[in-house]
Amino acid sequence: MSVGYLTLTCHRCDFQKEVTRVRGAQRFSCNCGDFVTIIDGNDDLRGGCTVTYKRLVTENIVPPIPVRQFDWRAHLDGEEGRSMGWGSTRHDAILDLLCEIESRMDACVVA
Repeated sequence: MSVGYLTLTCHRCDFQKEVTRVRGAQRFSCNCGDFVTIIDGNDDLRGGCTVTYKRLVTENIVPPIPVRQFDWRAHLDGEEGRSMGWGSTRHDAILDLLCEIESRMDACVVA
């Protein structure tokens, strides 16, 4: 993966964040809330890329089971049936969701 800079911008409040990744999923927080940005494109920076913003939804569900690794659930708004992240904390659930999204992206790459 090539390393480069990309400026993410919230379309509501114009908050900007510079990131050093070209392809993948990451959390983007601003005054409007929490989002997941999905950056897809060529590994070389000359080809450009597509950035998709999706609202991040987290829930503290605490199921009636003895293990705590499923206390938090994270998903993209409107995509409850697709990718889910689970964890014992909100942070862990978000990280699990980001890994799940990137795994789906890697599965779609044609060599």
